[in-house]
Amino acid sequence: MKKVVVSIFTVLVALFAFTGSSNVQAQSATNATWTSAIIYQNTSNSSGNLSVTFYDGSGTEYSVASLPVTAFKSGTIQVGTVATSPGLPAGFQGSAVVSSDVNVAVTYLQFDSSAAYGRMIYNGFTADQGSLNFSLPTILKQKFGTTSRVGVQNIGNTSTSVQLRFFSSGSATPTFTDNKTIPAKASYIFSLNDYANGDIPVGFTGSLEIVSDSQPVVAASQETSDSGRAAYAFEGVAVGEQKVFVPTMICKKWDATSYYAVQAVGGDATFDIDHFDTDGTRQGGQTNVTLTSGAKLSVNPCADGVAADLNGSSVITTSSGRIQVVVKVVSDAGFSTGFIARGTGATRQALPYVRWSSDAASGYRSYIAVMNVSDSTASTVTAKYYDDAGNLVGTHNLGPLLPAQKTNTSVAMAVGAVDWNGSVVIESDQPVLVTNRSQINVSLGDTSQIAEDYTGIEIP
Repeated sequence: MKKVVVSIFTVLVALFAFTGSSNVQAQSATNATWTSAIIYQNTSNSSGNLSVTFYDGSGTEYSVASLPVTAFKSGTIQVGTVATSPGLPAGFQGSAVVSSDVNVAVTYLQFDSSAAYGRMIYNGFTADQGSLNFSLPTILKQKFGTTSRVGVQNIGNTSTSVQLRFFSSGSATPTFTDNKTIPAKASYIFSLNDYANGDIPVGFTGSLEIVSDSQPVVAASQETSDSGRAAYAFEGVAVGEQKVFVPTMICKKWDATSYYAVQAVGGDATFDIDHFDTDGTRQGGQTNVTLTSGAKLSVNPCADGVAADLNGSSVITTSSGRIQVVVKVVSDAGFSTGFIARGTGATRQALPYVRWSSDAASGYRSYIAVMNVSDSTASTVTAKYYDDAGNLVGTHNLGPLLPAQKTNTSVAMAVGAVDWNGSVVIESDQPVLVTNRSQINVSLGDTSQIAEDYTGIEIP
């Protein structure tokens, strides 16, 4: 069966190519020039073929010739380098559909050619993840030194009208609504800076609800520093969850702290927040928290009783209503990361983009967290490391894991401290959730590290 994965924000080089002005800082990720790549992983033991079609904002197609993919092979399709028919125009921005006759996992990577800013990573969507209603728990306009850029893709076969509803944090009434028509397979991509201050004011922090009248849509968000080097991205979700798991809870550990943006989806929600250390012991939290529909709450584990120098996991459980959660990790080293927290795990998860450099300042290193999200002990948990040709080169045994307990793995732990590119498959006898931190040491003024997180992809 053909597998379809949708990836938003596919660009050539000019998605953020601004000429600048007198009020723009010299080091501004918001105003940097970006390029992008699609990272794919064949997650089956069969060989097949993979194809990519790009779409601009009007729905015009640009096709890539079919690529062979052997069992467990991973690879990179760099936009602007790969040949398309017709050729992609300079400054292209739009969307892509990746199709294959074998099971594939796809991650999107956006980076600047100077390597002076954070890399933005998020996962593609399968066709069944689209919905008439889609949400992003957090969006910003020049708030906390950060601005959001959003992509909304129509994954249906005909044009659709969408309404964008911008909710200020804590408000049940939209600050502003906007209506757009999006052709089939095309995207509407916008920065919050594109909106007049009278519609969405400077300093806005809130959430976004997207309602489509006829065709399913998906959405993702990028957040970039207005006067710094931090940049990160995350997917939106179609429906909220009654229980959400966070594999990366950090309170002033490794000079970093995690923050959660919790949004009530589809109605009011009441929930408890529990934070656990790596042994699965509760370390703090909140109880009986209530949010009105569409409203957002910011959570800092350090303010919930978690002691400094701790890392672990969190569980957010509703007694009524549904929620969705974006996790951000902010470091004194100058980086920020973001990913969407999930409500369910899987016994098999894929990570298409895994790297290790023998020199932490010369290339990226991947640090993987695995959390047991079941109510039973996960007795057998393994991380299988495949090189980019699809060869199994290392297996790391991670179990047992108690409920809510997490552990870590890396290339250095499974293969060795060598230069390495490839992918990972996590397998467990109980559902788990997985995150991957991609990190490099740099010497860029106040920034000594650049990093980004993304989550594992459920696979058969």
